[in-house]
Amino acid sequence: MKNKKLLIIAGVLALVALGAGTFAWFTSGDSAVNHFEGEIAGNDIQIVETFTPEKDWTPGEGVAKKVSVANVSEYDALIRVSFEEVFKKLRNNNEIYFDGANKYIWASGPNKGSELSDPPVVPKAMPSKSDYVSLGYVDVTANLSTEVQNITVDNKEYKFKIYEKEVQAAGNKPSGDPIPEEYSYVAQWEASDNTKAKAYIGNTSGSIARDRTTQKLTLVNPAYLSMIDATYNEIRENWADPNKLYNKPAVDEKTYKSFADDLIQLGFTELTTEITENKWYYNIADGYFYFVGKVLRGTQTAQLLDSVKLMEQADNSYSLLQFDLIVNAQGIQNAQQSIKDTWKTDVSNPTLYTKLVEFCDY
Repeated sequence: MKNKKLLIIAGVLALVALGAGTFAWFTSGDSAVNHFEGEIAGNDIQIVETFTPEKDWTPGEGVAKKVSVANVSEYDALIRVSFEEVFKKLRNNNEIYFDGANKYIWASGPNKGSELSDPPVVPKAMPSKSDYVSLGYVDVTANLSTEVQNITVDNKEYKFKIYEKEVQAAGNKPSGDPIPEEYSYVAQWEASDNTKAKAYIGNTSGSIARDRTTQKLTLVNPAYLSMIDATYNEIRENWADPNKLYNKPAVDEKTYKSFADDLIQLGFTELTTEITENKWYYNIADGYFYFVGKVLRGTQTAQLLDSVKLMEQADNSYSLLQFDLIVNAQGIQNAQQSIKDTWKTDVSNPTLYTKLVEFCDY
């Protein structure tokens, strides 16, 4: 048997994206370049990635996720890539009102208006993105005569804030009768680090009583903080799992649905459905994307992945979605026997194997 030097490298690169509705964010960042050591000292490959985290991943938006693979070993190499996915969706995305003590009320869903039998397992404040000052409101919390206790959610303490804006100045009717001034009120909860959470104080204009002499304000209804129970159902998928290979039909030649959920789609660039030199090819028989060409030492493959998109059809059930896309890259020395022993494409896809052999030096 020929003497073989194998570069067998498995690298992991995680993309964590949360998104849906009007509140969505990424919970962690990615490195632009992720480096993974191989089994032979000094011989490795790198996943080369360009990725700018998007804080508000909303339905219909594609996030740039540009991935290629570099060969920084001492040998020319053949390279393939596969994906793993971790998809987490809220078990219940219905909003909950919390009074800060022990009262939790369903704010939406089939049980709207009723109290929860048990408190949320993983309470998470519903973020507020409103900048009321820029909308002409003035902070009048100091005028509030109703005592509102601070509320702590997920180890963060929130203070109740109320804002006021005059919507009608005092005046007189044509008859001479006076017209009193009228005000609009909004409220939210704010933490010391400027994190904001949604507040609920009632749906009617009578939720705030204002003393026209002292300007003191009284809450007619209790002040609630909006939250959800951030417990998730989790799905894990591995495109190259021999017991459950990825087998969804492609959306088009360069767009594939996520293994875990059809409303997340992966956009590719240098990918073809025919085995073409210097392009990527997906081998449905083993769940790997193969770069069809020899990757010289010190060079890199053509770009494979271009973007990840949450489709427009994503509804509120996708609120606070979590999605990890893990990119696994493998490289072997460009030797014919290495392909047989390590990748076994001579069995899974003889046509692909024959093409890869063209780039072997041994």
